[in-house]
This record gives sequence, C-alpha cells and structure tokens, in this order.
Amino acid sequence: MKAHYLILFVLLAYYLSACKKSDDITVTESKPVLVKSFQKIGDTCVTYCTYDNKQRLLSAIQCTITESFEYYTDSIIYTRMVAGSMDYQYIYYLNADGLATRYKRIGNNGSEIYYSYTYDVNRYRTFMVQEDDTSNYKTYSINNGNVVYETSQSPISTGNYAITSIYFTDKTNTLSNDNYGRSFLGKSTKNLRKAEDWVTPSGNFSQQFFYAYDTEGRVVKRVTTLNGEDTSDVRVYSYY
Repeated sequence: MKAHYLILFVLLAYYLSACKKSDDITVTESKPVLVKSFQKIGDTCVTYCTYDNKQRLLSAIQCTITESFEYYTDSIIYTRMVAGSMDYQYIYYLNADGLATRYKRIGNNGSEIYYSYTYDVNRYRTFMVQEDDTSNYKTYSINNGNVVYETSQSPISTGNYAITSIYFTDKTNTLSNDNYGRSFLGKSTKNLRKAEDWVTPSGNFSQQFFYAYDTEGRVVKRVTTLNGEDTSDVRVYSYY
C-alpha cells in the first residue's frame, strides 16, 4: 500500500512540475530577416538600409539620395532628399492595426495629393485610389498569399496596365515589405514572383525572374529577362 501511495505522489509531483514548465513558456514571434543593402549591377551606388529596434526602416541611403522615416503614434513621415534638397515627402496615416490607409504626397513645390489604401482581412492591399481624381486607381487580386492580378487606371493612358503574375510555390519572398521594415504598407507576396505578363496601351510583354540564394534560402541575386531576352537588369542583395 505504501508503494502504491509513493507512485501516486511521484506522478502528482511530475504533473505539477510539467504544468509549471508549461506556464513558464514564452512564445515569441520570429522576426523577419532585414535587407542590409541592394544594388543594380552597373550602377555606381549601393543603397544601404538602417532599422530601429522594432524592425522599422529608418533610412535608405544611395549616394546623394537619402530616404528617411519618422514614426509617430498614428502617422509616419517619409522624406526623400536629393543632394540635400527635398524631392518629395509622404505623410502616412495609420489605422488601429498600424496599416497606412491614407497618405499625403507633398511635392517640392508645395503641391499636395491624397491617396487611400484598402486592405483585406489578411493585411494584403486590394485597392489604391487618388482621392481627388477617382479615375486614377489600382486594384490587386490576392490568391494564396500572392498578388496574381494587378490593374492600373489613370487619366493618362500610358499609366494604364494589367499584370498577371505566377509564382514559385517553394520559394519564400525575402524581399517583402517586412524585409524592408515597411510592414505599415501591408503584406507583400508570400512567394517569389516567377513571371509577369503585362498588357499596356503601347503593347504587351512578359518578364521572367531568376534568383540565386544564400545558404539560408534568402535571395542574394535577381536576374530579369524581357520576353526571354537579356535586359541587363541584375540586382544583388545582402542582409543583417
């Protein structure tokens, strides 16, 4: 009988210990890898990115061009400077989920234009429109975490297009908004884009994308071809 009670005591102690360990477990979300630099081969300048401790983009510097971000509770100010002078500025207005649902573009001449964004329940952007000219807008169709169809309508006919995209199903996109510290713009495509078919007023064309990866599966090189022909568009990337 004593042996029976001893076994029960051991089992009870083990159970209580397991419960305590379970309570002590802290679940942490994995942080995205952050792009450190990128460059188009042939360009003399490399773009270097810096971030704060919340994985948010602080600056992107390329030779005489500096892009900076200032973060506030309900807004973000983005400023593009060229050779020390303001080129333009965006003020993003955030909703309760931290997404930019509206922004104001301020030109270097003081002009102001407002745009609005709409997102789906998964934080993917589905619509963008110029507020004072609703004939200028873009739509995005999402399937399985990827933008499979995009359209643009503009008062200027050359701004009109439609893009149908296909993706690699086994390649994760490491060049997303999150990887550039811009999660306030919503989610990017889940996978890497394999090809795009464009329909435009001036003609139709196709782009294909080829990638090289590091040992962790991150994109370190992207080559773009146009209708199967070389375009000399080769870009390289590094990460923190």
